[in-house]
Amino acid sequence: MKDPVAFRATCDPNGSQAVTKVALTDLSPGVQLRRGKVNREHLNAIALSEGDWPPIIVRRADNTIVDGHYRYLAARQLGMSHVDCAYFEGGEESAFLEALRQNSFHGLPLCLSDREAAAKQVLALHPEWSDRRIGATCGLAPGTVGRIRIYLASASGDAGQPPARVGRDGKRRPVDPQATRNRIVTVLSDQPNGSLRDVARIAGASPATVRAVKRERELAATQQSPSPSDAPVTLCSTGWSSDAAVLSSTHGESFARWFERTSIGDEWVELVSDLPISRIYEVADEARRRATEWSEFASAVEARVRKPQAVSASM
Repeated sequence: MKDPVAFRATCDPNGSQAVTKVALTDLSPGVQLRRGKVNREHLNAIALSEGDWPPIIVRRADNTIVDGHYRYLAARQLGMSHVDCAYFEGGEESAFLEALRQNSFHGLPLCLSDREAAAKQVLALHPEWSDRRIGATCGLAPGTVGRIRIYLASASGDAGQPPARVGRDGKRRPVDPQATRNRIVTVLSDQPNGSLRDVARIAGASPATVRAVKRERELAATQQSPSPSDAPVTLCSTGWSSDAAVLSSTHGESFARWFERTSIGDEWVELVSDLPISRIYEVADEARRRATEWSEFASAVEARVRKPQAVSASM
């Protein structure tokens, strides 16, 4: 699904981008994504092309530049009177988002501070957008957008947030994953034979999440009740924050929140194909590192109930 504010340039009857000559004197700088000084090296490199560059994208309403400020400066440096332009049909907000989108495809990449500043603007315009969607728009990791979101909420004193966020595919997904799982359980109880897609549609979740919840319920249903009173109790991945035994310990509540927060289900299935190729090995290494730490954690937990080895009589 295309972004509703994606580039809308004037097109000819054949569907190709319509380009027109526009006088440089009629153009003016518009959306400014960069806060630093002009990069002279980049500007001179563009000027060497002597006009052999993509058309400058200009907002039709006021002839302000949406994308191509360096091409505009290069044309002035070369003494050109006219330059190729493609008109953009949209308001100021759409022009700002289009400038970000265009920058992710070509040109001089924005520095980190400029991308973070852009994320703050996008959050102000669309707080309902997901961290992944804003990250893809601004060239940031979703976690970075999440930290910016928390900082802005703290600075403004506004702790509220939309109950759902809109992803890049245009679908709304709830911010509270536990609330989503509760709705899935309700739908599965009403429609035990419903397909993953039907349940996902009714519950407002993804089929992968429905599959994970369904699997948890099936495992819970097949578990045999322990006969000895001292048999270990098996819990599903959710519900730790309501477990009386866990909460009875000194730091039980903190542990329950941490343990539930760090749990993952099948959601990763949807994320794998979207991972940039340049980050494949780094993410795989980090996942293996976390797996090792979880294994060590499990061993440490089990060690608490293992019988200590007999102490040598010679000691």
